[in-house]
Amino acid sequence: MKSDRRAFIKNVLMLAGTTVAVGLLTDAGAMLPELKETDPEAVAIGYFRNATKVDKKKYPNYEEGQRCSNCALAGFSSAIRKPCELVPGKLVNGGGWCTKWVKKT
Repeated sequence: MKSDRRAFIKNVLMLAGTTVAVGLLTDAGAMLPELKETDPEAVAIGYFRNATKVDKKKYPNYEEGQRCSNCALAGFSSAIRKPCELVPGKLVNGGGWCTKWVKKT
């Protein structure tokens, strides 16, 4: 009987540890909604979910390779979507771009 209880407690602790580890490895802002190009704040900063779709004539300051994932304002690591300083409470796509793009130093 004691070994069954020990095994149960061991399994519960391992499951809890795994749950915490998975939570730390996933996007911390996963519960936030993603910024849509039609959202007023997205329109105001010229946000594109996909940087390859940027109209280069309308946005001449866009340069190939600029992405939210390499912008100083969005703290990207390995997550696909992250919060951005410009749009609190929403996530931007790593492959996106906006007119406020700032090179990481």
